[in-house]
Amino acid sequence: TGALATGGLLWWLRARFGERKDEERDTELNRYIDDLENTHWAVYLIKFFTDKYWRVSAAAALGNLGDPRAVEPLIKVLKDKVWYVRQSAVEALGNLGDPRALEPLIEVLKDDEACHIRVYAARALGKLGDPRALEPLLEFFKDEDPYVRIPTAEAILNIKLPMWWSEE
Repeated sequence: TGALATGGLLWWLRARFGERKDEERDTELNRYIDDLENTHWAVYLIKFFTDKYWRVSAAAALGNLGDPRAVEPLIKVLKDKVWYVRQSAVEALGNLGDPRALEPLIEVLKDDEACHIRVYAARALGKLGDPRALEPLLEFFKDEDPYVRIPTAEAILNIKLPMWWSEE
């Protein structure tokens, strides 16, 4: 019955929202997904919709739901061919703050072809605050572009470094 229910939800969403590619549709879809308060359905949205606008909306909604079950589907979306789908997934992972996103976000920081996606990855790593992100962030900070340096510096400042106290 799970597959039937999922198929029914997908059919209903397609009928309700169609293949419109406008801001009003995105806003309405995000509001609907947020109202679901159920990551299970949003995960199906991100897996089964081929339309890039649906995937962007689903990724954003998954980040807003705060459910750790969203982390793995969002990590898979980091390889999407469409840059703004990847951007939405990076932002969502940063919002979730789950440590499982650390290594995939570091990969995005180092390897994504789009510089602005790497900047979003730096911001997301700053939100995670994990000290293991410090070295890749410092490397990224060497870029001469202020568009890269400023958010990277902010991310570095958010890293939670261990405190070492001396008894001497």
